[in-house]
Amino acid sequence: MIADDGIMKIWFCRPGRVLRYSQGIDAFLSRLAGDYMLDRVAIAPGDWIADCGANLSEAPAYLGKRCEDLHFNAFGVATVHERIIVGT
Repeated sequence: MIADDGIMKIWFCRPGRVLRYSQGIDAFLSRLAGDYMLDRVAIAPGDWIADCGANLSEAPAYLGKRCEDLHFNAFGVATVHERIIVGT
């Protein structure tokens, strides 16, 4: 399954995730950022972000919108099944 808002695409394999994006990808990422206080994380170009857990690739997608030239290392079960592409 794919969520596509014209700017970002998210591939996911679990049907339960489809409702996450019903208000749009950006709206979901903003809610996620608020839940995990990602809007308070200090980041700078060239920083490395380690991403693990249930929201793989979604946190880096939010952070990547705030700062260019970030590097990500995502690990966990969902890395094989889900991915986010910024830009269409």
